[in-house]
Amino acid sequence: MSGSLNPYEKEEWAGLPEGVMRPGGLALTEKLVRMAQLRPPSEILVLGCGTGGAAGMLQRQGYRVTGLDRSESLLACARETCPELTLLRGDAADLTFPDLSFDGILAECVLSCMENPGAALSECGRVLRPGGVLMLSDLYLRAAAAGAAETESLRSLAQWETLVAEYGFSRVAATDETAALTEFVLQFLWNGGSLESLCADAGTRLRHGHKIGYFSIIARKRD
Repeated sequence: MSGSLNPYEKEEWAGLPEGVMRPGGLALTEKLVRMAQLRPPSEILVLGCGTGGAAGMLQRQGYRVTGLDRSESLLACARETCPELTLLRGDAADLTFPDLSFDGILAECVLSCMENPGAALSECGRVLRPGGVLMLSDLYLRAAAAGAAETESLRSLAQWETLVAEYGFSRVAATDETAALTEFVLQFLWNGGSLESLCADAGTRLRHGHKIGYFSIIARKRD
């Protein structure tokens, strides 16, 4: 996201259940890993790990987990709650890991926050081992309102699938998780957040009258 303040560092986000600041919570994370058919002790990179909710859960299940986030304050929280985790500050578009380092990569509500998600997908392909699995969940454009301004940060599900394929991945499965987005918005408001703040933090993604959905995609790295 642009700007000096990471919106996920605000107190409005900190009170969400399980410390998970995205639709679907840990239940969706478990669903993604199950769909990907990854088994412990597979090595998983969690992009945008935040306060470590998903990364910590996977570590406790026996996976070897590395968490990456751009926010030092969120990583500090993760280190307090999950001291056993390997947690690094970094950018998904410029990973510092060697080639072929991981069996799986988890990116939940990360790519739509980036100016160039293609760069992140390219890096994911580089650090995944042959046959490695990319587990994505994110916002997508269900329908554009008449006369609504276009935004590069929001794509249809078909456009997301095309982008993933362009960077060397074959789709294994895709599901609509829009119900999780609705529940997440309600949780955010219930925990004291405002709809105005939620839309402002999401930047151009929610300001233009579009109908927004949420998806998950499992994709395997092509040899």
